[in-house]
Amino acid sequence: MEREALWVCMGGEEQRFQVKIEEGVWIEVRKTRDLEKGFDWAAVLTVMRSGRRHAVYLYDNAHGHPERHRYRGQLKLEAERLPTKGSARLDLPAAVEEIKAKWEGMVERWEP
Repeated sequence: MEREALWVCMGGEEQRFQVKIEEGVWIEVRKTRDLEKGFDWAAVLTVMRSGRRHAVYLYDNAHGHPERHRYRGQLKLEAERLPTKGSARLDLPAAVEEIKAKWEGMVERWEP
């Protein structure tokens, strides 16, 4: 898998990178230290359609536990709470692996 650094904040606090799955399909990853949660993260399955990137699925821990959001077009749907792997540092790689394993079906369900 290709990993491409997109942006790193001063002091290395926030990191953003993408994992290329295939041409026109990426997982955009963001992770940062967080005072409340310890580790804040998001992984977004993104596809290129008609010259624009579109979010298809979002995995994150914005509310202190892992969640998954589907997108329908540009609309982000309600969160589905996911079981934790024990810590946010384990939940992020689990989310990336799940996206890599299931991305084709996710895109099929998203496509208008």
